[in-house]
Amino acid sequence: MTEDCWHDSYAAAPIDGSAWLDGDCSMHELRGASWFSMPAFVRVDYRNRFPADYRTSSVGIRLVREIGP
Repeated sequence: MTEDCWHDSYAAAPIDGSAWLDGDCSMHELRGASWFSMPAFVRVDYRNRFPADYRTSSVGIRLVREIGP
């Protein structure tokens, strides 16, 4: 889940990478998908919305650690 408040599109979104803190802040944007989603949803540009307090085992963050030579 992101800090961004939900908007139907990216029109007028901040261009500096900051969170979008106005709009429907009862809902927050979720990007990408989870381990059990259909392939069409496992894209960084896939967007959905959920209440700010929504919790489930399929929502979280992915960490990557590069293993050096």
